[in-house]
Amino acid sequence: MHQLAIFSFVFLTMCISPGEDPLNKVPYEISNPTKIFKLSNELEEVSGIALWNDDTLAAINDEDGKIFFLSAKNGEIISTLKFEGAGDYEDVAIFDRLIWVVRSDGKLYKLKNIESNKSDVSKVKTRLNTDNNVEGLCYYAPSNQLWLAFKDAPNLKDKAKMKGMRAVYAFDIHSGKLLNEPVLKFKEDSIMHLLHSKYNNRIGDRFKPSAVEVNPVDGDIYILSAVNGLLLVYDSSRVYKDIIRLPSGNLPQAESLCFDREGNLYIASEGSGGRAHLLFFHRKQKVK
Repeated sequence: MHQLAIFSFVFLTMCISPGEDPLNKVPYEISNPTKIFKLSNELEEVSGIALWNDDTLAAINDEDGKIFFLSAKNGEIISTLKFEGAGDYEDVAIFDRLIWVVRSDGKLYKLKNIESNKSDVSKVKTRLNTDNNVEGLCYYAPSNQLWLAFKDAPNLKDKAKMKGMRAVYAFDIHSGKLLNEPVLKFKEDSIMHLLHSKYNNRIGDRFKPSAVEVNPVDGDIYILSAVNGLLLVYDSSRVYKDIIRLPSGNLPQAESLCFDREGNLYIASEGSGGRAHLLFFHRKQKVK
């Protein structure tokens, strides 16, 4: 299994002394964002972002059934679109001018005709529930699927429990069904062991996915954990690549991420009592 390959990387991971900047295997200077935007107070609890077009991001918060269209250049709200009442909305995905939103209990909302006066909203039930606590959603183009990352219970309710695991499942858009087995799974304690080996300390003991996204340039898979502020990366073959600590000053609670068409990275963090932040990371041409 691809996820078991993480064990072979333990001995290849560089141990870094405290205070030293580790060598990250991603094309971004994670400790040095290119731009930092403060978001509107309406997005203090931003929970999901996605690319709408070259100049615009779509964002949601985890309380209101509303899409916020943001300028990709400064993070300011351009317009809003209401699709539902209050609820625990966790992430957003976009493709073919359709917007999908996932609620923490796994219910999906599909929005079409966005640019018309009467947008269409349909609801799709999945086999998920609040035990799974779905927090991440993205579109996986190679298989025409929506990927859903579970913060909590990694098993479907009619399947055996997977103790100590974290999982990402796929929703097949054509059939309208959730696949029985996860498309990606990993042992939480193994991932944290890799983290501790890389940074040469034992800070943090949990990884709980809050977002998932696929880089359009290289196909790498990025999974955020707001808990402990971590970014986990797999390559396009779903083999472990890296785990990175996020800068806590600008990203106190990193809940969502997305890429633009050139592979530049956006990460959004809840405000944690203040203004939420949207960070932009320009993609480097080469990784050392």
